[in-house]
Amino acid sequence: MIRGLRDAYLSALRRQPFITKSVASFTIFGCSDSVCQLAVEKKPSLDPNRLLSRAASGLLVVCWVHPWWGFLEPRAERILSFATAPWKNTLLKVFADQTIGAGSINVMYLTHVALCDGKGVDGAIESLKTQLLPLLLAHWSVFPAFHTLNFRYVPLQHRVLAQNGIQVGWSGFLSYRFRPTEEAEPVVDRIVRTASGKLVPSQSAS
Repeated sequence: MIRGLRDAYLSALRRQPFITKSVASFTIFGCSDSVCQLAVEKKPSLDPNRLLSRAASGLLVVCWVHPWWGFLEPRAERILSFATAPWKNTLLKVFADQTIGAGSINVMYLTHVALCDGKGVDGAIESLKTQLLPLLLAHWSVFPAFHTLNFRYVPLQHRVLAQNGIQVGWSGFLSYRFRPTEEAEPVVDRIVRTASGKLVPSQSAS
């Protein structure tokens, strides 16, 4: 069964790489948040707004990583050939990925979560000021070593799949670390409330 699932995934990856990676990442982040809410935080039921926003952050990761790694690979190859200097090529990619790449995706994540949790632009800016550096330090405690092996030994088309393995734990950490407060109204609730107000029929004069 596991082999069949693997073969089906690899077949889908060849045919529709971006869609396949997106579905996988959306599912991983959504499942991790579900486990975090129910098993770790002991919530009586799932918060659907939070679940949707955290699952959507998995799409955000793929929307960045998929083109970024495709951009990074040939440019690193022009500077240091993998065939003649595999470790130097790998370390160059890790350095670029853990500076430009990590900085970009963590800024995107914190902004996305703050906006989805209803904190607004000011709240997103404050989150970046106070949370970006601690998040990067946590990120750097895990991903440089992992991606050194990932970039060295895993073909480009399978690197997101390899990353998905570690994302199971990482996305759970993110979900718990940046769980929403009760102070702000989630953006989905705000949209529904606003739309509902606009859909209330006006009373006709008698």
